[in-house]
Formats: sequence, C-alpha cells, structure tokens
Amino acid sequence: MRPRSSTTSGPRSPSGRCRTTSRSSTRCPRRASASSTRKCCASATRAGRRGTPDATGRRAAGGRAPVPPDRRRDRAPSRGGPDRPRQQDTRAHRGAASGSATRHRLGPRPPLPGDHRGDRPRPGSLGAPGFRSRVVRPAACRDQPRRERPDVTGRREAAGRGARRAVTAFLRRHRVFVVLLALGVLVATLVGYRIRKQQAAAVAPRQLEIVVGVITPIRKDLDVKLAYTADVLPNQQVAIFSKVSGYIKRLGADLGDFVKEGQLVVEVEAPELAAAVEQARAAVATAVANLKVAESTLESAKANAVNQEANLVKARTVASNDARNAARLEDLHGRGLIAAMDRDNAKTNAESSQASLAAAEAQLAAARSQIETQRSQVALAQSNADGARAFLKIAQTNLDNTRILAPFSGYISARNLYPGASVNSQQAGTSTQAVGILVLQDIATVKVQLEVQERHITLVRLGSVARVLVDAYPDRAFEARATRLVHALDPRTRTLGVEMAIVNPDGLLKPGMYARVELVIAHHPGAILIHGEAVSNEGETPVVFVVKEGVVARRTIATGVGEGTLVEVTKGLSGDELVIVEGKELVRDGQRVRAEVKK
Repeated sequence: MRPRSSTTSGPRSPSGRCRTTSRSSTRCPRRASASSTRKCCASATRAGRRGTPDATGRRAAGGRAPVPPDRRRDRAPSRGGPDRPRQQDTRAHRGAASGSATRHRLGPRPPLPGDHRGDRPRPGSLGAPGFRSRVVRPAACRDQPRRERPDVTGRREAAGRGARRAVTAFLRRHRVFVVLLALGVLVATLVGYRIRKQQAAAVAPRQLEIVVGVITPIRKDLDVKLAYTADVLPNQQVAIFSKVSGYIKRLGADLGDFVKEGQLVVEVEAPELAAAVEQARAAVATAVANLKVAESTLESAKANAVNQEANLVKARTVASNDARNAARLEDLHGRGLIAAMDRDNAKTNAESSQASLAAAEAQLAAARSQIETQRSQVALAQSNADGARAFLKIAQTNLDNTRILAPFSGYISARNLYPGASVNSQQAGTSTQAVGILVLQDIATVKVQLEVQERHITLVRLGSVARVLVDAYPDRAFEARATRLVHALDPRTRTLGVEMAIVNPDGLLKPGMYARVELVIAHHPGAILIHGEAVSNEGETPVVFVVKEGVVARRTIATGVGEGTLVEVTKGLSGDELVIVEGKELVRDGQRVRAEVKK
C-alpha cells in the first residue's frame, strides 16, 4: 500500500504524520480536534516552508504570495448589487462552509484508530505532495469573516506545568539547604525582636500629666421630700339644677362671673306654681273659718252646760224641800191632825221634785257631752287649717324654687344651658348623668389629693407641710398643709389618701392645673451635697476620688437623699475636700494629677 500523502512539508513521524499530531492521537485519539491538528500542521508547514516552491515564489514577489485570478475573483463584492441579487446564507450554509474551509487550510485529518480510509493515498491541492495547497473559499462563505487565530491556552498551561516541575525538582535536589536557610531567617527575626524589646524596656517612659476637674462639696440645710404629682381641685364645687319644671327665664350670672352666697343665679318661669299658691291660700282661709265656727259652737255648748248646772241645783233644792214637807205632813197625818189628801199631795210633790232633779242631772251630762263634741270639731277645724297652711307653704316653696340662689361664694366655671331652655325637676335626682345649668366653684381655698405609698404613711400626719409647684408660676412655690387623712388604704393600689389645702386668696391657682407636690417629711441642717456624676459604684459601695496636694485619694462614702443633680453624703467627707467630677475614670489611688476647679 502507498503511504498517505500530506498537504504540508515538514517533520514527520515514522507513521507518516506530524509528531505533535501523532502524540496527541496516541494519548487520546478521540479528543483530537481540527484545532489541534491545525496547530501541529501549521507549525510543520512553517518549518518546511523555506524549501517549497510556494515560499520561493513569495520571496520573489517581495514577501507576498502571488494571488491567482480565481482568488481575486473571490475578493469581489458578494453582498449583491443592481445586477446580482444578494445571496441568502443560513446557519447550516455557514457551518458547512467553515468546516470546508478549515479542511482545505489544514489538510486531511490524521487517521484515527480503526479508520480504514487512512491507508489510501490522497493527492495534494496542486497534484504534488511537496507544494502547499491554496484555500479557495466557497461562494456561500465569501461574505463571512475570517476565523480568528487559534487558541494558545494549551501552550500556556503546558509552560506553567513545566515551570512548576522545574521548581519542584530544584527543591527536592536542594531541600536541606532550603530548610537551613528558613531556620536561619527565623532565628535572626526572633533575636532582633528580643533586642528591640530590651532596648524599649531600658528607656524610661515619659510621664503624662493628667488634668482632672474638681469641685468643693456644697453645705446647706436640706429638706427630705417625697415627690408626687396631682391636680389642683376646688375646695367646693356644685352643679346647679332646678327643683321645679319649667323654662329658664333668665340667668343671674354667666360664665366666669363671681357670685356671692344667696345671690340669684337662675330664675325659672312656672305660672302653674303661682296658681297653686293662690289655691292653697284659699284653702287656708276656708279652714280658718271652719275653725272659728267650731270654736263658737264649743262656746255655746259650754254656756248650755252652765245653764244645766244651775237647773240641777234648783231641782235639787226643790226636791229636798218637797221631801221634808212630805215627811212633816206624814207625821201630822199620823197624829190625825190633817186629812189623808193633804198627806198624799205632799208626797206626790216630793216625788215630782225628785224626777225634775234627775232630769236636770241628765241635761247637765248632755251639755257636757256636747262640749266634748264641739271641742273635737274645733280640733278637726284646726287640723284642716294647719293642712291648708302646709299646702300653702309647699306651693310657696315651689314657687320660691323658681329662683335659684348661690349656695356659697365662688366663680361660675361652666354654663350648659341658656335662657329659654326647658328644665325638669327629675334631673336633680340624677345629677351624675344630667347636665347642670351652671357649675359653681369655690377657689378661695384649693386642695390637692395625694396617694401616699404604704411604706411612707408613718411619715405623714395632719398638718404636714408640702411645697406645690405649677408650670404657670415656675418661680413661685405655694404652701399646702394636710387637712384630711383617709384611715383606710386603697386595696387596689395599697396607698393612703391625703388631702392638702392651699390658701388661694388671689385666685392664682386654678382648678385643673397640673401640680408637682413635694411633701416635706424631714429636715437635715448643714447637709453635705456633691454632684451625682462624682460618685462611682464599686459593686454596691459608692466611692469618690478626692485630690489632696496633687495626689488622688479614694474615699468610701454613704449617700442619703437626692435633690435634683445633687446627692447628700452622710459619711466619708468633711465638706472641704476637692472631689473629682471630670476624669475620675483615668485616675487611681495615689496617682499625681493636676486639679482644675470647675464652676
């Protein structure tokens, strides 16, 4: 069999292929690509180009290869014109043309294992194996850009691997020297660091001057206070309602007016009440007349009783005389001195006199009974008269209730109804839900109500003094005194109610003001006070730092109550030290500092 011809001249392997291609194909024949084949063949072509006729012709042409006529025709415009329509190419056409051009430039691919076509000879482009073939681009690919230069990434990676292998071989060959060199560098570094550290320790550090701010404690009388907040309340406050139904006729005072006790503030118009008063007065007159009639009848009964008493005395006298006369005639008849008829007449007269005496006694009893009856009538008439007078008084009271008077002196703080509005007498019984005509407040004395906590109730008593501050008068403090203590704690809040009164003659304090109350519970004369920022806490122990002759000293103190930003010191300071308030975090006990007094 004839050896397979190649389109390039250059170094070949014993098998007829280039060495690079043969090596690549031996390692992995399937991974051999047109790109790798092109690289190897191109290098081989450059190596053997000098002795080829094509190279000789290029040198003769001044370094440029002669262009055949068909090549010049290939460079003609192919984008269409007035006499030649533009060719439409597709992706398949471009791919086919590109593959064809690549095969023409690179020549035939190297034979792969199992490829039986590799033994057949294939003539070159010019009919001779020693000439380089020219690539003629198909018409479908003339308007396509030429392919870029081949990728050289594989060459760079191979060069990198070669360099790494060289370095590794050097290190393996001289590893003892490399290790000794690294140890020497490490020892030299440690020795140099040690020397520099000793030199730095031998140099005395420069002493920095620390400046601290100090103050002198304040000594003054201190009041121990409990702080509360409360609302200013009026001493008295009432909502004015009408006890009768009607219409508001006029208002005697308006919003913001001052009224005195007993002054007319509201007048209600109710004509039916005036008629009721007249009716009650007529009833009283009738009852009084009936009483007079009963009293007159009683007097007549008494006179009749007196007459009956006189008749009784007369009848008793006649009866006694007739009885003695009858007894005397009975004695004479017994002696036969008179006739029996005279005796019988005398006896009949005596019995008649006794009957008249009994009748007189009965009439006297009847007269006395009539007197009792008339007395009862008089009492009934008297009660009727009293009832009529009572009804008259009620009617008059209802009529008087149409004029509402101020129960105490104060200011009108609210006006809810105007003249002509209807009022109902039943609203007074539900004053918590109904709206009063006016609201009257007594602010000659105002009060505040405090809720004292259970642990402080032993410190509060009647007469305790408190300072009251309001935002309206920031430069003035009002004095309040405890006037009432509620002797029962609120079960919900466990606090004791305390009511404190404030004399307000000028009316400066108004109900509803927000007040801050400071209840004074103790007095500490000559207390020592320092700023709270000067105190440091070491655990649960408060300490301060003082400066004495430029040296810092630590003092353990005991604190008391506070007043604003000041704290009372009850133990640990005498009052003439310089206490550090600025820079206390930078100092320690026994350290020298420079103190600057703060204002």
